[in-house]
Amino acid sequence: KSRFSDKRPYAEKAISSQFLDTLTRKNSSSGLDLEFVTDEAMKSKVLHLHSDAMQAASSNNKFMREVAKYLRSNITRKTDGMPGFVSGIPTLPSIVGSKVLWLFPRISKKIAEKEVKNVVAKSAGYGVFFCDGYSVDDLLKIGRTYQRTVLSLRAQGIHDALLTAVVSRDSYCKKLQTILGSPKRPRLLFRFGYPVDGEIVHTPRASL
Repeated sequence: KSRFSDKRPYAEKAISSQFLDTLTRKNSSSGLDLEFVTDEAMKSKVLHLHSDAMQAASSNNKFMREVAKYLRSNITRKTDGMPGFVSGIPTLPSIVGSKVLWLFPRISKKIAEKEVKNVVAKSAGYGVFFCDGYSVDDLLKIGRTYQRTVLSLRAQGIHDALLTAVVSRDSYCKKLQTILGSPKRPRLLFRFGYPVDGEIVHTPRASL
């Protein structure tokens, strides 16, 4: 199966707990734990924390202007950045989006709020990798294990997308650690679920 990130809403369809338990055992090792969050009450807590972290990030005008540099229209020919269609944004808003965000970065708070409600909330669950360390070797181990995990998900037709706002700030990391009751620090957070349709939509790929 091809590997890509799907940032759109997912179908409201449960995923086999037995399958997720098997993935957890296969992809947890010494110093590295994987946990899938599918309980509705716990999902709500993780979603609320993600929303808070997104609002905090969106309040940083300098950061949002940096993000604006990477937004692309749906008709772009560039092979980098983030076209609007990846997140289900229509063509016209995608054309003016980067300019509006650059001029009025505070509007990003409204955009983030809408994305959490209409996109991130539409997930079958969340996956979290916990690790004691934060060395280069630790991060490489997390990255490789994450890729193995999501390739296994993809083989079952399940899509995923990273959620970086929480794990990018230590204060939110500690809150997520408390919510999930882990002795280890959360280092990577992602959402997953079955796609609403079979369409494959991802960012442009440059030829190697």
